[in-house]
Amino acid sequence: MASGQSSRSGLVVATVVSVIVAVAGLVLASIFAASANKATKEKDALQISYREVIDAANLQGPELQQLRDAKGKEPFTGVDKLISVALGQRDQVSKLLSGGSYDDAVVGAHAALEDAAAKLEAAKLPPINKSENVAGALRTLAASVSQLSSLNADLIQKMQAAQADVAGAEARTKTTLDAKEKQIEGIRAEQGKTIADYSGFAKANQGTIDDINKNMEAERKTASDALNKINTDLADAKRNVSRLSGDRDKLLGKLENFTPNANASTLRKADGKLIKVTGTDLVYIDLGEGKQVLPGMSFEVYDQTRGVPPVTSTGSDDLRLPTGKASIEITHVTGTFSEARIVRMAPGVALSEGDVIANLVYDPNIKYKFVVYGAFDLSKSGSPTLNDAAIIRRLISQWGGIIEDAVQVDSDFVVVGAEPQIPLFSAEERQDPVNRKKITDAQTELEAYQAVIVKARELNKPILNQNQFLTYVGYLSQVRR
Repeated sequence: MASGQSSRSGLVVATVVSVIVAVAGLVLASIFAASANKATKEKDALQISYREVIDAANLQGPELQQLRDAKGKEPFTGVDKLISVALGQRDQVSKLLSGGSYDDAVVGAHAALEDAAAKLEAAKLPPINKSENVAGALRTLAASVSQLSSLNADLIQKMQAAQADVAGAEARTKTTLDAKEKQIEGIRAEQGKTIADYSGFAKANQGTIDDINKNMEAERKTASDALNKINTDLADAKRNVSRLSGDRDKLLGKLENFTPNANASTLRKADGKLIKVTGTDLVYIDLGEGKQVLPGMSFEVYDQTRGVPPVTSTGSDDLRLPTGKASIEITHVTGTFSEARIVRMAPGVALSEGDVIANLVYDPNIKYKFVVYGAFDLSKSGSPTLNDAAIIRRLISQWGGIIEDAVQVDSDFVVVGAEPQIPLFSAEERQDPVNRKKITDAQTELEAYQAVIVKARELNKPILNQNQFLTYVGYLSQVRR
């Protein structure tokens, strides 16, 4: 019995102890759970805080290691936090850039870049990129400063050389002036001595000077008498010139009887006539080898009833020229006649056997003398040339005429080209030496041209312009082709 009671007592105790232990476990478990929950919340809050500062991936990056390395170096200490090191480095850069805060440093850096870019552009120096970093901009500025420094050194060197040249020139000038001054002083001294010597000479030779004055007066009278005689001789010479001019005019009048006139009947007579007119462009004339006719010669054809009209000596209007019914060119020559082709035909007319032909240069019995002067424009290009004048001289020689270099008493005809034109330039263009020479040359050519015409008129020589001459020899139509 006693044994059963002991067993029950032990069971109760065991049960009580188990309950106490279980309750204690529950209490401890509750405490531990509350602590774990608090620690979890604190961990989550801590993770949120450091994630605002740095990503988990950057915890192993080189930048974080650079901060750890800087942590033990001035001005930082080994106990400084890495964020404190980063903020300290940022403040150091900000102070280096602008001396203020980070925001001031950013604004100041951009403003400095803008200002530097504008000043470099104004100075025409190598530009900087306004979006470039400050270090790159500083390198660009340093290169510009180096370039300017080099240019400045060159300028200083050149200025010093120029100053040395000026100083040398001033020294040479001073030396020259001093020498001239001494020379002038010597001349003045010599002049003073000469004046003194002359004064003494004049006093000592007053009688001689009086004799000289008397001789000069006598010579002056002799010169006056000689001048009067010269004036008398000049008046006699003028009377002789007047008389000789009259004699010349009389001689010229007589010479006209022997000099051909452009409108004289001897020149207006026909050189030949058409003896056959074919239905093609060929005609035949009564001039052959015995009349010195050559292939290539040209003639103007005129109506047989009207004959050869007079030549107009002045003017250039084609309507006033002695244009005939046709112009022909000799193509084949026989003993007594020649074949010719028609190179121009007047509209509305027909050629007839018996129509007369003429060429101003051609004459089987007389060799006329021609003076050809000036520039000609055979192609009607508007630019007369001396080469075309050579062609006219060649035609005259080819047709039996004689070329003379200048208008003389025995000249028969004067053929002149285009009158030289003086170029028109503005006042500014006339300042150019080349243009002034062109004007001078043109004036000289015009004066020479006019002198030839005046000389021809004085000697009563027929003057023909280009169109008149070419028309009267039947060559104008060939030139125009």
